Amino acid sequence: MVESTKRTVRVKTKQSKIEEEPPVEGFPVHRWSIEVVLLDAEGNEMPGNIFDRVVYHLHPTFVNPNRTIKKAPFRIEEKGWGGFEMSISLFLAEKSGERKVKHDLHFGLPEYDIEHTINIPLTKPKLNLLLQESGPIPASAPTVLDTANAQAVLDNDADLTNAGLDNINNDNVTQNNNINNTAVTPAKRGRGASMNNVEETVPKNKKQRVTLQVAMKGSIDLEKLALGLTKLNEEQVIAIVQMITDNATPEMNVKNNAEDGEFIFDLFSMPEGLLKSMNEFIQQHTLSIE
Repeated sequence: MVESTKRTVRVKTKQSKIEEEPPVEGFPVHRWSIEVVLLDAEGNEMPGNIFDRVVYHLHPTFVNPNRTIKKAPFRIEEKGWGGFEMSISLFLAEKSGERKVKHDLHFGLPEYDIEHTINIPLTKPKLNLLLQESGPIPASAPTVLDTANAQAVLDNDADLTNAGLDNINNDNVTQNNNINNTAVTPAKRGRGASMNNVEETVPKNKKQRVTLQVAMKGSIDLEKLALGLTKLNEEQVIAIVQMITDNATPEMNVKNNAEDGEFIFDLFSMPEGLLKSMNEFIQQHTLSIE
């Protein structure tokens, strides 16, 4: 069974009568608008960041009745003389599916909100990261750290696809056939990481995402560690990835997905000593921005 979580969606409606416009079939014409927002764990409104787009399916008498809005707050504005029931399609980010809700447009109140609870699968790491902005998700759900938003992408001159992976068990790592036997100085306790040999094997115009699963292990708060990773710059992320590859063991769940440009690892599978080193490195390099 696919693990999932719930979120509350609020559909906000505002309407007012257009005094200067003549009635239609004896009914006054109203201007109305609808927006879609999320509620966080405390019930506060926030942008619907988990949605890629929202489609409003209006009454067929409207011109182009299926209206697609791609930017939060997914606002649609129209006018008409009668209310009707519409369906609203909420398309989740990362192509994670469609959730359809019903909405009754009426002119009995100047503004009103209707809330809907939706289920969201926890199968897409980037979507899971977006979900964390509106509330907790299970610690076992994978998340993606992407430097487009979190300074954790290795871009252009910083690709570790072929660097320092020789000691990782082949069952856990998808390696490039052209891996060089590059000797890389281990980045122990966040210090002394040699970046020179890494750069020698770096192809240009390449992005790499770091994907991980968060949980608790021993004395290490892995959720806090994962959050710290999002605060690192490119060079510091390189050092973390190098630390993992240099200290990899067959028991660690590590995968270098060269085709998709992803370096994937499960924090819970790592020995506590390595986690402590990573944690110290993060604390050392993020202390000034916390």
